[in-house]
Amino acid sequence: MNIIIELRLLKYFVTVAEELHFGRAAERLHMTQPPLSQQIRLLEQKIGVKLLKRTKRKTELTYAGKIFLEGSLEVLDLVNKTIERTRQAVRNKTDQLSIAATGMLLEKLVPEAIRNFIVLFPETRINIIEMVSKEQIKALDKGKIDLGILRKVFLKNELKEYDFVYKVLYKEPFVVVLPKEHRLANHSEISISELADDTFILPPNESESCLKDITLMLCSQAGFKPILNYEAIHTKTIINIVAANLGVAIVPASISYNKNSYVNFLPIKDSNIQLETAAIWRKGSTSEVLENFISTLFKTANVKS
Repeated sequence: MNIIIELRLLKYFVTVAEELHFGRAAERLHMTQPPLSQQIRLLEQKIGVKLLKRTKRKTELTYAGKIFLEGSLEVLDLVNKTIERTRQAVRNKTDQLSIAATGMLLEKLVPEAIRNFIVLFPETRINIIEMVSKEQIKALDKGKIDLGILRKVFLKNELKEYDFVYKVLYKEPFVVVLPKEHRLANHSEISISELADDTFILPPNESESCLKDITLMLCSQAGFKPILNYEAIHTKTIINIVAANLGVAIVPASISYNKNSYVNFLPIKDSNIQLETAAIWRKGSTSEVLENFISTLFKTANVKS
C-alpha cells in the first residue's frame, strides 16, 4: 500500500524529535502547540505507528520513532540536495553566476576580476551581491550564490560546519588611520599603546564586521580599553569620520589605496595579525562557468590555482 506523506509533516516530526518538547518545537516552527500536536497525530495515523511517547514530564521517541527520524532526515536532506542540484543545473545552462563579496572587496579586487573574466567570456551573466562574510556562508549553503569572496579572519568555527572549499587570495596587515592633525600623523609607524587616550571609531556590533574585534583585541594586548564614541558600518565612512578629526581607527592595509588628503595610514609596530581574503564555494558544485571565473579570480589576485 502506498502512503503519501507531505514533507511538512516530516519537518514537524523532525523538529519535535530534536527538541523533545512540543512547546519549543512549535516556537521553532512559528506555530502554536495544539496544531503541531494534531499534525504529529495525523502522521502517526498515516503510517500506523506510534512515534512519540508523551507524559506530563517529558516527550521521548519510541523505538519506531528513532527509525523514522533517521529516514526522515535522509529524505529531507535528499530533497534539499535535489533542489540545489536543479538550481545549479539551471545556472550552468544559462551561463550565469551569482557572486557575493564584502563592500571593500567590491571596490578593487572583484571589479578587476570581473573585467578580466568578461573579456574572455562575454556571454556570461554575472550577478554581484554585497554581503558580509557570515551571510555569504549561509547564502552559499542554501544555494543562493555560487561563490563568496570574504574576509576569513574570524570564520574558522563557521566554516567547520559546512562542506565548502576555500582558498586564500591574499593576506594583509592592519594599519592605523589618523587625521592629518593628529600628533602622531607624521610618524613612520605606530604602537597601539600610543593611542590609549584617543577616541576610536568602530563598526556597531550588528554589522558583523571583524574590525571591532580586531581593534578591541589589539587595544587589550596594548594594556588599555579604547575610548569609543562614533560608530560606522562601512569602512569608507569610518575613514571620513577620522578625516573630520573625530577619532582614530584600525583598518585593513588595502583600504589605504583610497586616497584621502585628510588622513594618514600608519603601519602598526610589533603586530603580526593579518586579514585573510578568501574565495569560497560548495565542494563538488563547480560548473565550467564557475571554474573559469575562479581561475580568472586567482590570476587577478596573483594566486596559483
